[in-house]
Amino acid sequence: MIEWYNNKFANFSGRATRSEYGIWLFFMFLMFIVVSLFAYSINDNLVRALDFQIFIFLLFIPLQAVTVRRIRDLGFNGGYIFLNFIPYINFLLVLVLLIVKGENKKNAYGENPYTLDIIAE
Repeated sequence: MIEWYNNKFANFSGRATRSEYGIWLFFMFLMFIVVSLFAYSINDNLVRALDFQIFIFLLFIPLQAVTVRRIRDLGFNGGYIFLNFIPYINFLLVLVLLIVKGENKKNAYGENPYTLDIIAE
């Protein structure tokens, strides 16, 4: 189940399931907690600011990639990702992406990620 991490880390093509998107959000939340604990254990404000900037820099592209893939799973254009940059709308977008199931058929962005591929030997 975790194979998506290795081959789709910053891949904007294809589709992402609800569970893949949810795992990314959970991973981001855990990393935020870890960075926060580390940053507040240090008394230097400059180091705190740099820790958060590095955290945001390292995880910004992968989060945007999985969000674009999730939007495409719903059958919409990946350009809807720019709704993430509008206050209050971004929360609603994330909520919809976590709740609504994607299309059960092949769409313009790829095969159905909900089907299991069974390899015949």
